[in-house]
Amino acid sequence: MNEKFFSLPEDRQHVMLNAGFAVFSRNAYKKASMDDVAREAGVSKALLFHYFESKSGLYLYLYHYAMDYLVERLSSQLYADGETDFFALLARSQALKLEILRDHPDLMQFLVKGYFEESDEVSPDVRGRLFELVAASGAKFASRADASKFVDGVSVDEAANIVLWFSDGFMRAQPAEKLADMDALNAEYLDHLDVLRRCFYRKEYL
Repeated sequence: MNEKFFSLPEDRQHVMLNAGFAVFSRNAYKKASMDDVAREAGVSKALLFHYFESKSGLYLYLYHYAMDYLVERLSSQLYADGETDFFALLARSQALKLEILRDHPDLMQFLVKGYFEESDEVSPDVRGRLFELVAASGAKFASRADASKFVDGVSVDEAANIVLWFSDGFMRAQPAEKLADMDALNAEYLDHLDVLRRCFYRKEYL
């Protein structure tokens, strides 16, 4: 990454970044090209290589940028009113992600596509960053949740792990065409979360 990129006016930075999100949100890493990104941004391919050095350099910068944005926005709003109900927080997190999807559709679709990316050029870095952030955000989430609502024998940490495993399996089970309708996918996801809520919570909290 060429540090000179950050000396560009923000609007010029955003043009190139948004072009990258648009191209990589529509194509798997191997099928996307720097020519496509340059065309989308209205700049030369040589200029992209000048700033990002390689296609993988651009992709990974976009991934870290998008994850930082997602985490910052979720963190600033998820706990704003002091909510402590485990499943209410999960539902709010999903609602915020949909809000971000509507505000920045290419960025969020890029992250969804990145979740399934298999290219050896970028996948190890993507997986490493994802697992790192999931662990950190999961620990913070568990520390905020009210453990008293859970049935005996189920801790917040255990519930958080089960939700994480379920979420991973749920996403990987979806056919590509369903990923295009995130509202419907979210509604189905929340229905399944409610099943877990009824399994984990004491009767007085159902």
